[in-house]
Amino acid sequence: MLIAGAGGFAKQILPVIERLGLINDVVFYDDVSDDKTSLIARNFRIIRSEEEVNKYFSLGDLRFINAVGGPMNRCTIHTKLLSYGAEAFSLIDPTSSISTYEVTIENGCCILQNVIIEPSSTIGLGCLINLNSLITHDVTIGDFTEISPGVTLLGASKIGKSVFIGSGAIVLPKIEIGDNCVIGAGAVVNRSVLSGQRVVGIPAR
Repeated sequence: MLIAGAGGFAKQILPVIERLGLINDVVFYDDVSDDKTSLIARNFRIIRSEEEVNKYFSLGDLRFINAVGGPMNRCTIHTKLLSYGAEAFSLIDPTSSISTYEVTIENGCCILQNVIIEPSSTIGLGCLINLNSLITHDVTIGDFTEISPGVTLLGASKIGKSVFIGSGAIVLPKIEIGDNCVIGAGAVVNRSVLSGQRVVGIPAR
């Protein structure tokens, strides 16, 4: 399986890959850095070019995990690899608690340790839900949104596409956040946020 990215987030998902029994089957793809001293480079094979990626996929395993941080970056690499005929794989840590009742998780998501997702929630394409986050009932999260560690999204809140929500932020019930927003770490969002806005603080402004 190909893992796109070989930086900090790629390191973060290594324990998840181990728990899922995939650690011996992964190859990393990094065409940005040629660092040969990093943890990933010292322990795993890294593909560095598009030619190598095409060759890798031609061998038959079309799955990839998106281990790139940042909503726009995740969208870009996702689209690029799909153009090679690859298939986005959702990485879900077995320590997470995901309701069996009406939860939809689209392709290419990463859901890390100790995440809780309650019933009737929808997680869009290519999202990243970082460790210890709580997604309560009837929450909707748009494509390629990144949820940092320890975030709480309360009942029926609606998060748009390509949103970044910082560590420890809380979105109160029925709040809507538009596309391409940034929510600062520790913010408490008690009113809706228009697309493209950045908000911080308690309450978020």
